[in-house]
This record gives sequence, structure tokens and C-alpha cells, in this order.
Amino acid sequence: MTFLELSAFVRPCLESGRRQLLYKIQKRLLYCMRISFIFLLLFFCCAQLLSARDASGQDINKVFISLELKDESLLSALDKIQRLTPFTFAYNKREVKRIHNLTLPGSNRSVNTILAILLLNTDLRYEQVGSTVVISPARQEPSPPAVDEGAREDHSAREADNAPKSKPITGAVTNEHGDPISGVSVTIHGSSTGTTTDAGGRFKLTIPDEGATLDFSSVGYAKQSVTTGTQTVFNIVMVENIKGLNDVIVIGYGTVKKSDLTGAVVSLKGDQLLDRPVPNVSQALEGKVAGVDVSINSNAPGQPAKVRVRGIGSINSSLDPLYVVDGVSGVDINTINPHEIASLEVLKDASSTAIYGARGANGVIMVTTKRGVRTNTRVTYDGNVNRAELYRHVPTLNSEQFLQVYNQAFVNATQFDPLGGTWAPPLALNHINFPKLFDNNDKPLYNTNWEKETYKPAYSYDNFINIQGGGDKSLFSASLGYLDQNGIMTQSWYKRYSGKFTLENDVNNWLKFGGNLSVIQSTQRLVSDANGALNVPRAVTEEVPIVPVKYPDGTWAGNNDIAGLEGAPNPVHTATDRYTHPSDKRTRFQKRFRRIPEPAEE
Repeated sequence: MTFLELSAFVRPCLESGRRQLLYKIQKRLLYCMRISFIFLLLFFCCAQLLSARDASGQDINKVFISLELKDESLLSALDKIQRLTPFTFAYNKREVKRIHNLTLPGSNRSVNTILAILLLNTDLRYEQVGSTVVISPARQEPSPPAVDEGAREDHSAREADNAPKSKPITGAVTNEHGDPISGVSVTIHGSSTGTTTDAGGRFKLTIPDEGATLDFSSVGYAKQSVTTGTQTVFNIVMVENIKGLNDVIVIGYGTVKKSDLTGAVVSLKGDQLLDRPVPNVSQALEGKVAGVDVSINSNAPGQPAKVRVRGIGSINSSLDPLYVVDGVSGVDINTINPHEIASLEVLKDASSTAIYGARGANGVIMVTTKRGVRTNTRVTYDGNVNRAELYRHVPTLNSEQFLQVYNQAFVNATQFDPLGGTWAPPLALNHINFPKLFDNNDKPLYNTNWEKETYKPAYSYDNFINIQGGGDKSLFSASLGYLDQNGIMTQSWYKRYSGKFTLENDVNNWLKFGGNLSVIQSTQRLVSDANGALNVPRAVTEEVPIVPVKYPDGTWAGNNDIAGLEGAPNPVHTATDRYTHPSDKRTRFQKRFRRIPEPAEE
């Protein structure tokens, strides 16, 4: 059997075996896809069943909200609590409607604590029944049995002699600047009797006749105690306490209160990054964090800045910090729309970055993006329009001045040449030699200012729309962003399209499931990224004014059209035709499945 016959026999066998193998692989893949789909369907069904359970297992002592009231009615306060929590309220509207002028400073409190403050010094009480909080009048003590008039007078006299003496007191609470403080808690030390100050900082209270010790406390102010004695009118000045100790800071190991923080961590809110129009997050950090060096080496549209958190520790390795976005490390921070950031933390020292090991050697920057909120659906829009232009134009020669200098240079060369040579241009600058550049009277046809032709005023637009909302069990957010940044150098620009969707679902009171999908596409056109003759700023200084940008027939002009004239090519031609449009399209999907820790007690 010859080699050709053997090949003709073997080739069909190989083709048949390959087809059978591909058929088996395809069959296995379809089987795996079916099994995966069934498991995924079962998982979502179970999650939906779990999330459908009511809130009967939740306790008003363990549900925390932040509520701020200013001279509002009790009816309005209960409505706000009902919108922020899974509880519903049952009450007699006529009993609740009569209570007004409630003031409560904003702070994270349990629902039980808030209700206790609101119903203080009223004849109402509250009781939790499942997921419903019932508000009703306080129970009245049973009336004593009827007695005759003489016995009643004797009994009243004895009670008056035995009853403790009391007296009313009044006062006002102000801060160090003399401004009244509302919502200050005024209680008798060692008892539950107390009140709160009104909008004008005034309070009224009944105390024992022999005197008592009053405790004054309010969020943001140091607690103060005052002994009354025989005094009945008080003017209390409260001293501000250190603010921000209860702010939640994101660190490598999770979140921690600022009062418990020991490492070198700097926290920024998202609004602090947007006090000026910037195309990316690295530029937004400039001048925001002490000790962090942010240098912008290029003003090209969309160009990122260099960020140094812990100085320069190497001449070979990268010095960029590690960026962690919503728990995902290694994300290119400049692809994130600055409008999407809710908070940003810079971890500087070793204790804060220890969890990341060697990757955090240059510092860690943690970014938390905006997510859904447990309120009515709200839509926000951020946008800006700005104009950029060259700060100052360098004075240059016009066409007539250039011709004078050009011709005078050759005259001087001939006059002062030590060897006695004669200097002349290769071709005289006139209409005969250059009919495209001079008229019949040898006057230049063009007077080009190359700075104004290359650097022009540029307008940039930044638009961002965000939708946030949620209910008792689920939170969602969606956002769209569009940035169109144009550079003052002709044909330089940066465009970015961004979209993001997040969804979180509370399966139960200890488990949360969620994820986010982010799509970002950016296109950047850079000019002057080359050296030598292709460097556009250098070409601007070398082009002569007698040459136009383009001739009437549409062809590009330049110094090379004049014999013997050196210099870089036409800078507008270089900026327009040489450079390409590098595009960057990224899609990031992140899922989250975690246990929610119990909130700390106040």
C-alpha cells in the first residue's frame, strides 16, 4: 500500500473520530447547562420564599434608624418611622393628632428608644404585637370607692400632709455661642422623670421641693449635671463634644466606628470629590487627603493622575496604591465614574493594610459606590458644562516681520562672515518662486498664528443620572453617565459612557444576597504622544507664519514647502491624521452573598 493510499484511508477515520468527540462534548455541555439551570431556579425560589416571610420576628429594640424631627407632629413622626421600618402602627388618630412640636436630633437609635422619647410626658403608651406597634392611652388607675364628705376631707388632709412637696422650674439651654439648642434631654438624676427642650431651647419641669440634680444630654454635646437647690430658673450653656466619632469607616477587615479606629485612615464622602469638574477619581483626589501626593503630568483629556500614598519606595516596581471597589481588589480606579462614589477611604499605615499583604505595600484606597436606599424611589441628576482655553498666548512674528528677519539674517551673515563668504537663501521668498504663498507684489498671502490654530477654546459636558429606592426587603439603584471632555489642543478628546445596576435582597435578618453589574466604555484621542518632529507643541513653535494650515485646494501646507527651511511638520496636520482612537470597554459583574452582623447596642 502506497503512502497516498494510506493517507486516503486514515483521513476519513480521523474526521469521523473528531466528529464523534465533538458530539460527545456538546452533549455533556447541554447536560451541565440543564443541571445548572435547575439548581439556579431552585435557589431563587428558596430565596423568594424566605424573603416573603413577614417581620413578626423583628424586635423594635433591634431595628435601628436615623430620624430627625423639627417641630413636627406625632402623626408625621409615626408616618416617617413606618416608611423606614417594617413595622406598622395602630392608633386612634384623634389621640395622636393633638401632640405637636416634637423635635429630635438625627442619630442612629432603635425604634424602641425613639418611641420612648416621642411619647415622654404624654398620656400615651406603646406595645409591640408582632409587626404592629399599638399606641393607646395609658391605663387609668381605678377610682376609689365612694365615701362620705367628712371622711373624704379627713383623707385629703392626711394625704396633703404626707405627700412630698414639689415645685416647678424653668430654664433655657444654649451653646457656647448663645444659640438655643432644641431636643436636649433634661432628666432628674436617678429617676425616669424628665423632658426635652423645645425649638427655643426652653424647658419646664416639676422637681421635689428639697431640690434635685438635673442631667442635660444631647448628641454632639458633653453631658452636664446641675444641682438645683432653691433655684427655680436655670440658664445652661452646653459645650460641644468631639464630632464624628460615630462615623462608620471602611477598612480592610470590614467597617468600624471612627471612635474605635487606631490606624491611619482618611475618609472622604462622595460629594467632596465633586467640588470641581474632573474626568476620573485620581484627579479628584488632588488636594483632598493630607500626606497623599497626587501629580497631574498631562492635561490631555481623560488622563489619570499619579497617586502616591506612602511615598516612593522603589525605582523598579509600581508605586500605585491598591484600589478596592466594593470589596473587589485590583480595579482600575480611573474607569469608575466619580459620580458613582458614596465614600472613599485611604488606608496608609501597615495595620490598616495588613489584610492585603504585599499588595498593600503602597497603601490601599477603598471605594464604596452608591447603592439603594430604604425610602421612596428618588431620582437625582448631576451635570456640569465648562470651558477651557489657553491661559496666555506667546507673542510671535507676523508674516511681514518674519520676512524682514529672514532676509536680514542672510545680510548679516554675509557682512560678518570672517571668511568673506556670500550668504543667500536657496530660493528668494517671492511670487516667482512660491506663487502659492505670495501675490504679484511679493506680499505674503497668509499670516498664520499657529498657536491659535492648534490651541482652541474647548467645551466639556458631564451628565449623570441616578435612581435609588427600595422597600423592606430589597434595595436597588441604577445609574447612567456620559462624559464628553474636549482638550484645547485640536482633535484631542475623551468620551466615557457608564451604566450601573445594583440589587440587594434581605433573605432574612441574618443573610443578604445581592450583586451589581457595571458597564463602562471609554474612548480617548491623545495628541502629542511622540517625540522629535511629531511632537505637536514643538511644531507649533517652529512653523513659520507665511505658511497656511491648508491650501485652497485642500492639501496640507508646511515648512517643507519652502526650500531650505527646516522645522517640524504642520502641527494641525499631525494632530488630525496621525493619531488613532484607543478605546477601552469594560464590564464588571459582582455578586455578594454574606451574613449581616447584629447591630451594636447603643
